[in-house]
Amino acid sequence: MPGGGARRVCREAVAIVEMARVHADSLAVGVTPVRARGIGLEWDDYRDYQPGDDFRLIDWRLSSRSIGSDGGMRLLVRERRAERQLEVVLALDASPSMDFGEKLHAALYALPLLASLAGWLGDVTTLLILGDRLTALRLPPSELALAAVRELCETPEPGGAADLRQVARAAASLSRRRASLVLITDLAHDPGEFEGLASALSAVGWGLGVAISSHPSEVSLPPGGIAELVDPENGSVLVEGVDGWRLLSERLSRHRAEVFATLRRWAVPHVEFVGLGGCRSAATDLAWLYRSAREGAGRVEAAWDR
Repeated sequence: MPGGGARRVCREAVAIVEMARVHADSLAVGVTPVRARGIGLEWDDYRDYQPGDDFRLIDWRLSSRSIGSDGGMRLLVRERRAERQLEVVLALDASPSMDFGEKLHAALYALPLLASLAGWLGDVTTLLILGDRLTALRLPPSELALAAVRELCETPEPGGAADLRQVARAAASLSRRRASLVLITDLAHDPGEFEGLASALSAVGWGLGVAISSHPSEVSLPPGGIAELVDPENGSVLVEGVDGWRLLSERLSRHRAEVFATLRRWAVPHVEFVGLGGCRSAATDLAWLYRSAREGAGRVEAAWDR
């Protein structure tokens, strides 16, 4: 591993990427043409629901008017024809808050899963790494994940805060055509950053999807304890002591609610996973996320009553 990077993930990063690639290949075996149809932008046809299909593709309105052979509702699934060779920016947040627990490990697992989808559809991909600086690399999907590993592990020390509002400006400078951005990040951002990103990309017709890598403690704190919370990006102590634990739990719940409310308000498709195991389990959700971000490309919406 070049540079002997300080991040713990560097010792296992290549193995994580290879595991994710094998996982992605197993999802594709025997069903690549079907998946290529299902991830597209244009409606192609309807068919009967089959076990294993994504419930989100069921057309409930049409199904409610259809009767199956058993007299019950006939579930109909929408199929799409894949629009190929779209431009997609895969953005990986590598700021210090991600270097905690398995958050960056899981993010590096998600990245090749998403890149594999891009490869199946022939999309043109750019890797954007966020940290003490923004690094943009235009690469084929098959090279993207290992390039991310090289970039992360050549950095001697993690540092710098990632402001999501800068991501929109950086992404827009990479492409003048219709495109999508899929961001892998965590909850360590002000809700206003998510809103700024969504607003800026929506205004220029970019699609957006957000994959959130979380630590268990960011989902729910154990009841009771003593807390000392230090901001990893500037070293300031945010809360401490027994009262700090209660305050931290309240802040965490409020912050999570505000972030997810912001994403829903802007109709941003999003997926949260916890650790490597959670990311493996979320593979089909990540496929839905990628497809949804592609669908958003080219759609310019007014910020109604936001």
